[in-house]
Amino acid sequence: AGVLIGGQDQVNRKLMQTIRYDEAVADEIGLSLLEKSGISANGLRDLMQRMAAQRALPENRQSRYYQTHPDATERLSIYLDHVSRQTGRTTPIRNEILTLVDRLETKMRAYIEPPQSVLKQFDEAGTRTHLYAKSIALYRRGELEAAMTVIDNLIRMTPQDAFFQEFRGDILMSMAKPDAAARAYERAISIRPDSPQILLNYGRALIASGRATDLTNAIHALEKARDGEPKWTFVYRQLAIAYGRAGQLADADITLADEALMTGDTQRAINMAKRSLSYGIARDEVQNRANDILYRYGAPEQ
Repeated sequence: AGVLIGGQDQVNRKLMQTIRYDEAVADEIGLSLLEKSGISANGLRDLMQRMAAQRALPENRQSRYYQTHPDATERLSIYLDHVSRQTGRTTPIRNEILTLVDRLETKMRAYIEPPQSVLKQFDEAGTRTHLYAKSIALYRRGELEAAMTVIDNLIRMTPQDAFFQEFRGDILMSMAKPDAAARAYERAISIRPDSPQILLNYGRALIASGRATDLTNAIHALEKARDGEPKWTFVYRQLAIAYGRAGQLADADITLADEALMTGDTQRAINMAKRSLSYGIARDEVQNRANDILYRYGAPEQ
């Protein structure tokens, strides 16, 4: 029993050491980005002060956030030092950034809180963030036509907002109208061409259309989304579907191999890499990637 307890204690110490290191790196990066942007770190300092105050509370009253973010008191000194050196050298946050932050908070609440509560809280017809929240709440309740009416009104007010156009596409996808959804995503991409999220949704809509002629555009969009978010496994899965439906089976299998590696399933990655080589007509890039996987994680293909 003593050996088991001691071993567990050692594991816990190593885990906490790793977490403390990760938090220290995150603090350093965050403060550096704020410094480069000329934005005050007062908000982060205040947050850390509230977290440090949790130390005086009984454990059952402490915030879960505090319990999973160690050394708040020690980290607070770093923030205090940074703020003291930053005095007089900060600039106000631009209004467009504050507007985006307000929208982000509203969007999160609209997706997390009960829809009926959202509809009661965000009821100002002339306020864009309220209309956005209302459309999301109606969408979550399955009132798709009503959600479409609200988002169309919002788009008339702000036609050059890519994410309003994207959400219109989301509603249309839920209405089983992939062609119309693809057009909505196209408009969003014309405004924000490098958004992996919008590109992903566009590719999914093109796949759902069921037309072989749309698969080339779907593959192009999903490849661009993958390049923009190389660790997003869902993109790899959708790209593999597009490759498969286009008859590019070797590309589909090697894409699934990469997805498997990101999820830690090395055996499946090996199987997919071997299968991608079994067709005998794979592109050089596919063959090279497959052999790399087999060399690193399994027996090289003979």
